[in-house]
Amino acid sequence: MYKGNWKITKTPAPFGNGEWYLYDLSVDPGETNNVAAANPEIFKSMIKEYHAYATKVGVFELPPGEGSRKQLVINAIKGTAKNYWYLLAGLAVGFLTLMYFMVLFAKRFMKLNKK
Repeated sequence: MYKGNWKITKTPAPFGNGEWYLYDLSVDPGETNNVAAANPEIFKSMIKEYHAYATKVGVFELPPGEGSRKQLVINAIKGTAKNYWYLLAGLAVGFLTLMYFMVLFAKRFMKLNKK
């Protein structure tokens, strides 16, 4: 999150340690020096603003060991099921019908081979 020349970041594992960092981009555009300890008021203010924003728009933290890719797949499956439930239901009915006729065919085939 940016506020003037200030930026806070938090990078979860496995790419980071999950800690918040504060950078002064006017003197450190490469974001190499965490200045949170030297500027605690700004740091706390920005963290507070981030949490207010996150609550407002529905951002949630992933539990340890979870990744954004997994959550994206889950969201995609939920969205597909919600938007195309009728197609999925039709496919399920079609598959069950196919299985029923395959079982009938197999039973008849077995009876013909026994004679």
